[in-house]
Order: sequence, then C-alpha cells, then structure tokens
Amino acid sequence: MPIFLRARQFAGLGLVASLCACASVNPMAMAKLAALDPLSADAAQISAAARLPQSLKLRNGDLVLSIKIDSKDSGTRLDERFLLDVRDGKPGDAGTISTLPGERLQLAKVAEVDLPRLSAVQTKAKAHKAKAQHKGEGSLSISIEGGCKTAEPSTGASPISIYLSTEAESGYYPVISNMDLRKQFGNDLIAKIEPCSS
Repeated sequence: MPIFLRARQFAGLGLVASLCACASVNPMAMAKLAALDPLSADAAQISAAARLPQSLKLRNGDLVLSIKIDSKDSGTRLDERFLLDVRDGKPGDAGTISTLPGERLQLAKVAEVDLPRLSAVQTKAKAHKAKAQHKGEGSLSISIEGGCKTAEPSTGASPISIYLSTEAESGYYPVISNMDLRKQFGNDLIAKIEPCSS
C-alpha cells in the first residue's frame, strides 16, 4: 500500500505541511506545525501518530521519516530514510488525539538503533542551515509506504490522519487531517491492501 503523505520542500529547513485538496488543517494548527524544529529536537523525542480505520493497520517500517538536502552552493547532500517502529496506542497515549468508533490509533518512533544516525543527520542539516543562511533547500517528510488490513474495509470513507511531535510536552500537530484514502486513491488501491499476517 504505497501511499505518500509528505511535508513539502522547504527553504531554511523549517517544516511546512503539504496538504492535498481532500485534507484539511486549520490555520492555527498550520502555524504551530510550521514553528516545529525537528532539527533541534532530541532525536528520541521525535514521534508520529496515525489515526486510521480499525480495519487498516500500520506495521514496523510502514511509516517512513525522510530528510533530504541537495545544496550545490554548500556542497551538502543528504538523503536519509528512517523506518519507524509502530505500536498500537490507547486513549491518552498521544495527548489530545482521540479516536471515533471504528478507528485505531497508532504511534511511531525512530528505532533505537537508528537514533545515533538521526542525531548525526540533524547535526549536518543544522550546519547546512547556518551556512546557507536560510537560503538552502531541503525536505523533511513522513510517508506511509505500506500497511495491511485486519478485515475488509467498509465501502464508505476511509479517513486517515497523520500527526508529528518533536517533544512529549508539546503534543502532536496534524500534518494530514482526515484524508479519505478511498476518495484520493480509488477503490483499486483499497482492494490491493494485503491482509495482516496476524
């Protein structure tokens, strides 16, 4: 189930959400999201949350955090991907994020083995940001690149929301809000989602 929900290209390495027409984030949430600084955050504190139909499930590696920089001026090039460890959540695990009947909440973090690599990437990216004086280009994205189904999804809407947090105390901010997978990608993609193995 390769579904790409990404933060768009940004200048100066500040995070800005890229939303498709079928998704929405209110202006206040957008402002808070844009103010997040993933490069200065404790790598162990960076996490994502997903709210999706109960019939769908994300597994380890299905959520991917990517950081890319390609600057000819500074000679800095980065293209790093981090497969996130995913676990099921329960009410209260993700701050104020709540689920409706028929939905599941899942939380994801960079695997412990990858934390030193993420910290190194943050250091390189911050050095590029300082050298480029906010004129550089890069991207930080969260994408769904897999998934499985625990049951046949309903024939109605299949909304999914993705959130990002850079520290436990700050809470989660929406990157994608209530995007209908069926409307966006069509019935064929939903039908091709593989059954979960357990």
